[in-house]
Amino acid sequence: MPANGVIVKFEAHENRTAFRRSKQRSAAMKLWKHLAFRVVSACALYMVLPLALFDFTQTAVPRNEEFFGTQSVAIGPLPRPWFARFIAADFDFPGGYGYDADGWAFVVWKPLCLWYVKRNGYAPPAEWR
Repeated sequence: MPANGVIVKFEAHENRTAFRRSKQRSAAMKLWKHLAFRVVSACALYMVLPLALFDFTQTAVPRNEEFFGTQSVAIGPLPRPWFARFIAADFDFPGGYGYDADGWAFVVWKPLCLWYVKRNGYAPPAEWR
């Protein structure tokens, strides 16, 4: 009888320890799932936001550079009008806003802007060469 009592106590103790470990694993798994969700959400926003912020039918040109050799210079796609005032260098540019290549939106989406510039046959601005 005492042997059974010891075994029962040991099994109960083992089950409590296993239960604690499973709760710890569950909490760690929950943390990893939240982290993965945030990383995937940030990547998705990085990929989708340019569609809302830039107009890919027009080109943004720098305010201080026109040509590089025989090619026209461009920064990337033109920011949409409601977004342009947040990244424009000035409004005195003939025909609208003037942009700098170090504007925060052009820096954040620089790979997209470089792809756009090369795809449309423009030269990148001097800051990016």
